Amino acid sequence: MSIKSRALKLLLPLVIVVLAVAGFQYLKKTKPQTPPAQIQERAWTVELMSLHPADWQPEVVLYGTVASHQRIVYQAPLAAQLSAMPIKAGQAFKQGELLFALDQKEIDLYRVNAQAERSEVQAQLQAEQKLQQVERQRLTKEQALLALRQAEFKRNQDLQQRNLASESNVDQVRDALVRQELAVMNSQLAIDQQQAKIAQLNARLAKAEVNLARTELSINRSAQIAPFDGRVLAVHAAEGETLAANARILEVYPLNSLELKAKLPVAYRETVEQALNTGLSVQAQFTQFGESFYLTLERLAGETSASGIEAIFSLDSDLVARPGDLWSINLQLPKLSSVYAVPYSAVYGNQQVYVVEDNRLVRRDIALLGEVSHQDRKWALVKGDLQAGESLSITRLPNAISGLLVKPQMADAMRGQP
Repeated sequence: MSIKSRALKLLLPLVIVVLAVAGFQYLKKTKPQTPPAQIQERAWTVELMSLHPADWQPEVVLYGTVASHQRIVYQAPLAAQLSAMPIKAGQAFKQGELLFALDQKEIDLYRVNAQAERSEVQAQLQAEQKLQQVERQRLTKEQALLALRQAEFKRNQDLQQRNLASESNVDQVRDALVRQELAVMNSQLAIDQQQAKIAQLNARLAKAEVNLARTELSINRSAQIAPFDGRVLAVHAAEGETLAANARILEVYPLNSLELKAKLPVAYRETVEQALNTGLSVQAQFTQFGESFYLTLERLAGETSASGIEAIFSLDSDLVARPGDLWSINLQLPKLSSVYAVPYSAVYGNQQVYVVEDNRLVRRDIALLGEVSHQDRKWALVKGDLQAGESLSITRLPNAISGLLVKPQMADAMRGQP
């Protein structure tokens, strides 16, 4: 092979590589230029309402339990058989109706026994009083005899001093005098003992009188007549059952003793308490069977807690209620002036809302004052850094933040006006 052909064979690959690089550079320089991508900020569609301050009466939803402040438990006053039990658990009764009765024959025996105990003590007392009268008469005679013995002893002493009586005669008279003094002392002691026994019998008689009076009271309670219109909570005994004294029979409550106890949050306690102290009527609305009732707040409980205080409402007699019922009521608070009613969708965390300025959200801090029924739903009553005529965003946005770009749409049907 010649030198020329060998050189050509070596240079040909190099020429090909150089031509390829030159062609790539030419194509790179002559390719069409793509314009840079432009990033546009997204605008979120929101509905707006115009803010207008007004006077509103706020409402607070409370949850309470019906209870009776007068639960009465009837017990057997005496041990006897339950002869009549005409009512059952849950049954309503009228004033004057028979609730229960014990066997009258057994009850009468208690009266006879108590009267017999009193008569026995009375007889013992009368006998002791007669004995005391006899002892007093005996004492009088013993004292008279003592006076004679004393006079005889003095006379004998005088005769002895004149040597007209012997010493033995004086000793005999002295002995008789001492015995008579002892007789008087024994008679007086018997009277004192009788007086103590009479005092004891008087005490026993007083106890017997008390026992008879207590027995009469128990007998009067052995047939219980309803003192009010009420309802039976529970029945603890059956007709025909033999009951021990103080055994439970019935548990009832008056119909007019029912009330509703609901927890009032701490945030509203001061407002409600001021209204009560100034004599204002605070009421709550309750709907039952499609009919609205108004419950009057009677008082607040005497004890509070960190979660609130118990508010106690009286119940209308037309309401159908039983202890243990759970009710939801709308408490109507005193009217507020110049506050804003807004949908709950506009409120974030009960502390802030967003108004729209130049198509961007602007956060405003607010205080939640309660709620009100408006346009067939519940609206929040707020006050804070808000101005009349501002546009409030009422669309709930999970990414709401000040400065967020929005596309506003006015919701004309939703106006925060009463």
